[in-house]
Amino acid sequence: MKRLLLTTALLGALHAAALAVSLNVDADRLKDVLGAPMQVSGLVVLTAGTSGTFPGPTPTSFTSGDEIVLKKWDLSAFGTPGALQDTTGDLALSGAWDEGDPLQLYWYPTLAFNSPEPGFGTTFGTYRHATGLDGSAPWITPGAGDIIDLKFFTTDAAFLSNGGTNPSSAGEAPFIVVPEPGTALISLFGFAVIALARRGSTRPARGSCDAATDSAFSREPRSSSRVAIRRQFQPGLLSQPPEGCDPTPWGAGRGR
Repeated sequence: MKRLLLTTALLGALHAAALAVSLNVDADRLKDVLGAPMQVSGLVVLTAGTSGTFPGPTPTSFTSGDEIVLKKWDLSAFGTPGALQDTTGDLALSGAWDEGDPLQLYWYPTLAFNSPEPGFGTTFGTYRHATGLDGSAPWITPGAGDIIDLKFFTTDAAFLSNGGTNPSSAGEAPFIVVPEPGTALISLFGFAVIALARRGSTRPARGSCDAATDSAFSREPRSSSRVAIRRQFQPGLLSQPPEGCDPTPWGAGRGR
C-alpha cells in the first residue's frame, strides 16, 4: 500500500513538472538612473505579458493590465553589484499565462526584495528581446517542461560576460513610476480646480484696478525691473486695463 502511494505521488510530481517551465536569468550590468551598478539589495522582477503587452508598474503595483509577476529577486545570489544570476525554479503554466507569452525584466535600484509596491517617482529599467542576444533564448514563455536561459549583457558587462551586444545605456534605469492615466487625469483635474478657485479669490473688484496693482507690487522688492513693470500698469500709459480689472472705471475720466 505504501509503495502504491509513493508511486502515485511520484507520478503526480512528474506530471506537475511536465506542465511547468523553468527560466534561468543572467543580467550584467544592471544600473541605477545615473549609470552606477545597482546595489546587491536592489529589486529585480520578471513578468509575463499575458495579452502580449507590458503596461508596466503603478505606484501601488508592480504590474498593471494583464501583465503578471513571475518572480522577484535581489542580486544576492551572485553577490556583486550590477549582476543578476538566478532562476525561477519550476513555474506552472496556468490561467492566462501560456506558451508564447512575452517576458520582460524590470529592475528597481532604490527598492528592496521585500518592497510591497513601487511607489510614486521610483526609477526603474526594463529589458526584453524578441529573439535573444548573446546566447539568450528568446524572451518568450517556452513550452511546458522546458528550461531556458534568458540573458541580458551590456557592452560593459564584466562579471557574467566579457561584454555583450546591448549598449551600456540599456542597463540604466531611466523610467519613473507614475499613476495610471485615469488616476493622473483625476489628479490634474483636481489641481486645475484648485488653481481656478485661487485665481477667482484674488480677482480684483470692479473699479479697484489701481488698488489691486499697488497692492500686488507693494509686496515685491522695488528693483528697477519691478518699478519698470509697475509703471507699465499706471493709468494713462496703457490703452487696456490689467487682466481682471473692470474696463469702465479704468477708462472713465482718464486720458490716454
